[in-house]
Parts: sequence; C-alpha cells; structure tokens
Amino acid sequence: MPRITLALFAAAMIAAVRVWTLDWHLNVLRVPGTPDAAYRVSPFRWRRRLYTGEAVPVLRKIWRAIWVFYVCGFLAVVSFAVAAA
Repeated sequence: MPRITLALFAAAMIAAVRVWTLDWHLNVLRVPGTPDAAYRVSPFRWRRRLYTGEAVPVLRKIWRAIWVFYVCGFLAVVSFAVAAA
C-alpha cells in the first residue's frame, strides 16, 4: 500500500475525530427549548437554527472537517484501487 494512501486514510480519520470533538463543544450552545429529537440525525443536527449565535464558527469548522473527511477518504480509496490494480 502506497504511503499516500495511508496518509489520506490518516487525514480522514483525524478529520472524523475533529468532527466528534467539535460536536461535543456544540452541546453547550444549543438553543433552549429545542426538543432532543432535533439533534439525533447527524447531518441535520449541524444547522444554524438549532444553536445560538456563538456556535456559527464551530459549525463552519464542523462542515469543513466533514468536507476534508469525505475528500481524503475518497482519494484514499481511489489511490488504494490504483495501487491494487
């Protein structure tokens, strides 16, 4: 397996951990009175209307980390497929 594949997989894993840690920070920035069911489905829980105004920079970081996760994961799979062929 090429080193670039391992590096891309590692970057995707780091981005996933980053999303997880930022998600923990968002728990204290929830809008009071919003039902818990609004926060259960992952992609929909990171909407601005569910959090206070202080959460906007954290939400941007989460979406950026999700983008990095998917791009690095996709490139790692492509790199692995090319190396295996």
